[in-house]
Amino acid sequence: MTVVVQLLLPNTGYVVRDTITRDGREPYTADTFIDCRGQMSDTDAVGYVRAEIDALRMRAPSNVEHRIVLVHRTAEGDRALYVAAPLRGLGNPI
Repeated sequence: MTVVVQLLLPNTGYVVRDTITRDGREPYTADTFIDCRGQMSDTDAVGYVRAEIDALRMRAPSNVEHRIVLVHRTAEGDRALYVAAPLRGLGNPI
């Protein structure tokens, strides 16, 4: 028997796009939707992401680089709202 699971991702809201590179390997990107209900303002979303970046800095491994971009996704397309400086954590390398 085959079970098919369909995920419906939001098409509007705020998206945190994290491009991750470890020890010179090929980078990969992970997108996280933080406000698919449309309840955050631009200011709220930027504040949320800055707080998450501060926490990430404390726990992320030192040999992993994160490039984080906050994107506001609307029906008209994506708009980069906040681009953080490249980040390496203070944690032990993996």
